[in-house]
Amino acid sequence: MVGLDGVTPLRLIYPVTEHLFVVITHRNHLDIMSANPLVISGGTYSYDFTTGEIKVYGGLQGYKEIAQGTWGMAAGDGDTNNLINIDDKNNSWIIQTGLNGYLTSDFNLDCNVENKDKNDYLLPNTGKESQVP
Repeated sequence: MVGLDGVTPLRLIYPVTEHLFVVITHRNHLDIMSANPLVISGGTYSYDFTTGEIKVYGGLQGYKEIAQGTWGMAAGDGDTNNLINIDDKNNSWIIQTGLNGYLTSDFNLDCNVENKDKNDYLLPNTGKESQVP
C-alpha cells in the first residue's frame, strides 16, 4: 500500500512483533485479508493481492478475477454488511439510481449510480461474501 500520491510507502507507527496480516476494506466492496502473513524485506512489507485467489483468505468466495490474470475485490456491497445479495439492490442501488457523487451504489466508482453498476458489478457478484473473520 502506498500513500495518496501513489508512490510513497505507508509507514507503520507501532512495531510489529507477531505475524502481520493485511485487511483491506472499501465502501462498497467485500473486505479481504491476506491469506499469508507478510514478510519484511529491507524494512518494507510487501504483498501482491492481484496474482490469484490463493492470495486472499477464503479464496474465491469473497474475491474475483477482474481481468485476465488479475484479481481484485468484489464490488456490489451497497449496504456494507460484507455480503452481496438482493438487499444491496433493493436498499441501496434502487434508492440511489440516477444520483451522482460518492455513493455506496456507485460500484464502478465513476460517480454515477446507473444500470451498469447493477448489471456489471452487483448482479455478477451476488452470493459472494467476505471471508474476513
